[in-house]
Amino acid sequence: MLNPGVMLSVLSLLHPAQVETSHVQVGAWRISRSLDKFTGDLSCRAGNGRMKLEGQALVIDFGPRADTDGAVYKIDEQAARPARGDAFNAQYHLRYVIDAPLDNPSAGRVALSAAELSGGRSLWIRVGSSSEPKRFDVSGVDRVMAAEADLGCP
Repeated sequence: MLNPGVMLSVLSLLHPAQVETSHVQVGAWRISRSLDKFTGDLSCRAGNGRMKLEGQALVIDFGPRADTDGAVYKIDEQAARPARGDAFNAQYHLRYVIDAPLDNPSAGRVALSAAELSGGRSLWIRVGSSSEPKRFDVSGVDRVMAAEADLGCP
């Protein structure tokens, strides 16, 4: 009788993984590229701590308990503006309303157009009027988006 570890190894040789995943490091960002060999579907994820690139959105996760509905942000020395004030964020936010908790529909996330951050170095976000602004280094976002394009990411 084969030991379970050996049996699992034999099975993996007979049935290779259907999803091939590779990782690329771009500065502090990690890009994961997954290709489903059966369907041909390609997906990519890029992350750096609390920041994630999701399509054309930079999403910052402040945790499920943070209410980010009143979040205000600024890029470098630009004027501060409400995160929920632009059409891009409103559209993105709709994706999470179904899964978000009823007592916190923001689900602790702030989404901004990644293109808007192009050339920026510092992103400052204040979640609420009584909280301290938090700084995020967005200087690598342009390079990450270019790397995703080079990898064929959708």
